[in-house]
Amino acid sequence: MKNELFKILDALQTGIIIIDPRSHRIIMANPYACALIGISKQKIQGKYCHEFIHFSDIGKYTIADLGEQTKSMESVVYGKGGKEIPVLKTTLSITIDNKDYLLESFTDISNVKQIQTQLKTALQKSQESDKLKTAFLENMSHELRTPLNAIMGFSNLLVNQALHEEEKKEYYKIIDNSGNELLGIVDSILDLASLESRQLFSQISSFNLNMFMRDIKEMYNCDDNNKVKIKVHIKTENENLKVLSDQSNLIKILSKLISNAVKYTDEGSIDIGYSVISMDDEEMILQFYVKDTGIGIPEDKQDFVFQKFNKIQQDSKLYRGVGLGLTIAKRMVEMLGGKLWMESKVGKGSVFYFTVPCQYTSGGKINKARDVSKIKKYDWVSKTILIAEDSESNFQLLRSILRKTNINIIWAKNGKEACNEVLHKKNKIDIILMDIQMPVMDGLEATRHIKNHKKELPVIFQTAFASKKDKETGELYGGDDYIVKPIIPGTLLNVLTKFAN
Repeated sequence: MKNELFKILDALQTGIIIIDPRSHRIIMANPYACALIGISKQKIQGKYCHEFIHFSDIGKYTIADLGEQTKSMESVVYGKGGKEIPVLKTTLSITIDNKDYLLESFTDISNVKQIQTQLKTALQKSQESDKLKTAFLENMSHELRTPLNAIMGFSNLLVNQALHEEEKKEYYKIIDNSGNELLGIVDSILDLASLESRQLFSQISSFNLNMFMRDIKEMYNCDDNNKVKIKVHIKTENENLKVLSDQSNLIKILSKLISNAVKYTDEGSIDIGYSVISMDDEEMILQFYVKDTGIGIPEDKQDFVFQKFNKIQQDSKLYRGVGLGLTIAKRMVEMLGGKLWMESKVGKGSVFYFTVPCQYTSGGKINKARDVSKIKKYDWVSKTILIAEDSESNFQLLRSILRKTNINIIWAKNGKEACNEVLHKKNKIDIILMDIQMPVMDGLEATRHIKNHKKELPVIFQTAFASKKDKETGELYGGDDYIVKPIIPGTLLNVLTKFAN
């Protein structure tokens, strides 16, 4: 009978272990149980059962120690290296050849547990999203109704009451300001929607940089504001400097930073300006700044303010706005290939900086002439580069820079796609340009995986992570070189030359 029973138990697709209750030794384990635990049938027989069953059961074994039976109870068994495997187990008392034994059956529920964890995480995210949506709708309702109330209220007064000319002028001014405020809210929502759906594109044009700065000055009536002086600093030595960039979005970026400064500055000054921080024969990097003497932002809130719908509040004063200005400004800067950051001290004020790469000329036309010798040395028609970059705008920038080199380009939108292009599609790739922060699989992990199979394939990191520690981490993962964003074409081409020629 015993042998026949064991044959039946061996065929079951669930784990079965039979234990001697007197010694707690295993006398039989079926193939499913052995495979789950990771041990052979010969080695598990005679072993102490608590080597494989939850240690917390020692001394309180349901039948042998407590005289209880269990059915469909969650527990764990131990696999190779002490790995805990969640199981649903049932423990019964059975009699074989007039002897009492314990039969423990268990089913692996690892997948169930994983799904439960995913569902719990999804639920938490959903609840957080619901809270964010509720807060957004409440705030948006308030911010929309406030200017609407002014527009409708003063419009009714203008229609239904006899007013002096000075009163009419004052009411018209309030209606105009409220209309502009309402338009700003709508523009912010549309800009954010366009950025998130990647429908906001750069419109590159040539313009005089100092004239652009004078337009900014005119927009904010800098000479008429007595309470807070707004000063635009124009470099006269750059009077003939023309740049090729996205003038429309640059105005939006500066406008949002200036509006933010105006909102949080009750007295003092707001300074706006720019400087040229690097230049080669093809491109320059402009760095703009907006400096205020406002309330300042605590260090622990300096990342917070760049997130959607977030804004700094004080108990003594309620600040208006939907909390989108800095979010949009940061994303627009990144779309243009630059970087936005801030320095701030509470009670002293804040400085917001952002960089923009652009072509330039000191004459009337954008200088697109190139040194013929440089063009020839960048002729890589027989080479293929894989660009791993999740941002479409960043990829478009890199593709534009590399277009004149004639190099073949493959685009991977995350680290997993990059590994697939190199290791599975068997493309002949000569160089990889790898972003670090990407979805699905980041650039560091992708590089480690690729280098395990193709050690000689050059990988160049191109990333916004710029610290010494970040560069050392890149080297540890197998990176051959490191370029910090914003990407300067000359720098990129010089680095690629080391590996392409």
